[in-house]
Amino acid sequence: MARRNYWQVLVCGAVLALFVSEPSSGQVNTSAIAGVVTDETGSIVQNATITVTQPATGLTRKVTSGNNGEYVVPQLPPGRYDIKVEATGFQAAIANGINLDIAQRERLDFSLKVGAVSQQVEVSAHAEIADTDTASLGQMVETRTIEDLPLNGRNYLTLGSLSPGVVPQIPSSEGPASFVASTTGRPDRSILVGGQRESSTSYLLDGVELRNPRVGDTSINPSLDAVQEFKIQRNFFEPEFGNAPGIINVATKAGTNQWHGTVYELLRNNAFDARNFFAPASEPFKRNQYGFSLGAPIVKDKLFIFGNFEGMRQRLGVVQRGLYPTQKELSGDFTGEAAIYDPLTFDGSTGTRQAFPGNVIPSNRINKVSQNFFPYIPKVNGPTVQGANLVGTPVQSLNDDQDTVRVDWIVSPKNSLFGRQTWENSPLLPASLVPLGGSQVLSSGTNEVAQLTSTLTPTIVNVARAYHSYANLFGEQVTVGSNLAQAIGITGVSTTPANWGVPGVGWTGFAGIGSNGLTQGDKINNYELADSLSWIKGGHSLKFGAEVRQSRMFLDSDNGPRGSFTFASSWTAALNAATGNPVKGTGQPVA
Repeated sequence: MARRNYWQVLVCGAVLALFVSEPSSGQVNTSAIAGVVTDETGSIVQNATITVTQPATGLTRKVTSGNNGEYVVPQLPPGRYDIKVEATGFQAAIANGINLDIAQRERLDFSLKVGAVSQQVEVSAHAEIADTDTASLGQMVETRTIEDLPLNGRNYLTLGSLSPGVVPQIPSSEGPASFVASTTGRPDRSILVGGQRESSTSYLLDGVELRNPRVGDTSINPSLDAVQEFKIQRNFFEPEFGNAPGIINVATKAGTNQWHGTVYELLRNNAFDARNFFAPASEPFKRNQYGFSLGAPIVKDKLFIFGNFEGMRQRLGVVQRGLYPTQKELSGDFTGEAAIYDPLTFDGSTGTRQAFPGNVIPSNRINKVSQNFFPYIPKVNGPTVQGANLVGTPVQSLNDDQDTVRVDWIVSPKNSLFGRQTWENSPLLPASLVPLGGSQVLSSGTNEVAQLTSTLTPTIVNVARAYHSYANLFGEQVTVGSNLAQAIGITGVSTTPANWGVPGVGWTGFAGIGSNGLTQGDKINNYELADSLSWIKGGHSLKFGAEVRQSRMFLDSDNGPRGSFTFASSWTAALNAATGNPVKGTGQPVA
């Protein structure tokens, strides 16, 4: 019976929170202002009225100082605030332009002077070096930094890499790629914080988790024009932040009473780049990033909207070198090369094989299935230079589109509503010297959150939140219209369209063809209901909360669904009669 009553209380509390609420940027993204109100002698001032106002939206919050003179204004969205302190028999004190960052607890003490209530004293705002009211460690990246610093690729995580203890991913072109970079093909989708693994970093967007739990990357990389500010948090943060040792905590922009917006297009191309040392000319490179953002009031001091769209089209030439079988070799002619021996002429009595006459394989001996692979082998007849007979700059293609829409509604002085939707789709097509080579990476995500906050009393503030987050990440063979492996003549291959493609074929000493033989990915839906209540009781700040999460995960790992084949020279090498081992320097893997 007690257990059933417990759940009844939880359900009733959740329902109540849904009907009496006020917006903020997320339980883990909200901030607070706290301090002590005294007089000129240092004596405490009880029952002083502290009014906090956000000029940009008209949001107002009122509290009173307690018996010990202390006050706390919790669950405030990040932004700029004005504060006014009033008490009977004292001049009013005003502090304007107080900036609250994400998850910050700003301490601001007031000393009131005796005088008429109509008089007022302006208090200068101050900036603290550290957040002394909490044990949290981290670094804030503010709006001005995001807007003013030039960023290659307009990726906010690039700024995060400048923070102490943060390491960016290494592109595969510059060294051993991380698991995230090699899986997604994108070294800009994750960072390492505080010496932890990349999969340990949590990415929060308005308090909503974006991390792909399987791979460890962020499923959505919001546009710079949609980011108000973000904070990198390391260790010692409060339990509501979750279980990750490193957090990238992002707050999105919101509409205000003033119209503000941007329209932009950024261009980079190879006309301004130096050529790669190994390329005869500068490799193809074009990047267009374009978009717009707009924030505006729908109803002044009441209803606001913000929207953003950004698209990126990138074509990046990648210098690749490879040694591939020549057309002469594929015809069976190995004249002038290492001697090849017919494996079907093995003599058990002597332990030897007979050489192919003239070092040429008769045309009727070339396997028909092998011939079906020939269209997928690059045609080369040139000389081999520095271990390669084919050099090129195939182009990698990336199309990235995303949008964000946010609405803030101040329903009443105590009740408001906040909601946001973000979507991104960014397929990456590989650069390959061979036809239909390499793997494409299909990546997309959506994120919706509705958050409600209520000032129940001057000392009790409640926040309720619901969200859904979807992530889709798949690495697979480039899109083809039919089951090529089956058409080539390989039996037992997968019939799933995501696995269609050219089987992987390799020859010892040569570059291979086909894809890497692995289809791997996931589709994840996360749902959450959460409630948090802040209660100021005398000199204590208490916080209670609960959340329920559900993750629905579809995981797929198909190893070698098209088949994978490797050929060595031993199959056509001469045999040592005494040992039965292949004779070194004979045989051809292509044969």
